[in-house]
Amino acid sequence: MSHHKLKSGIFAQNRYAFVSDATSKDESKGVANADHDSEATPLFEPKGKAKIGYHAHEYEFVSKQQFEEFSAMMDVRLRIVIEELEGEWCACMELAAEVERFRGDAAVKLFDKPPLISR
Repeated sequence: MSHHKLKSGIFAQNRYAFVSDATSKDESKGVANADHDSEATPLFEPKGKAKIGYHAHEYEFVSKQQFEEFSAMMDVRLRIVIEELEGEWCACMELAAEVERFRGDAAVKLFDKPPLISR
């Protein structure tokens, strides 16, 4: 699969986003003028076989500002998910410690009882 290198803004198609620094004037030009300094970043897995021979006009233009806003929003969402998972992990660890304490208490109580002697 060939990688298209784009000069300005961010362009996405199937599983790649192309990002580079650009001014608003550059961004208004769209996909004109490709260069070889940008890198493709995977966005998501394609649903079928990848098509071969994509052309620049098939890419959707996303402004740098839109990309940065989306990135910041996703960062906040990711932090919220991580905080929730950490909270659940702590609760599980506390529960496991409490179960171990009960097991220890039960074992001590069983062995502390005097043996029953029947005559």
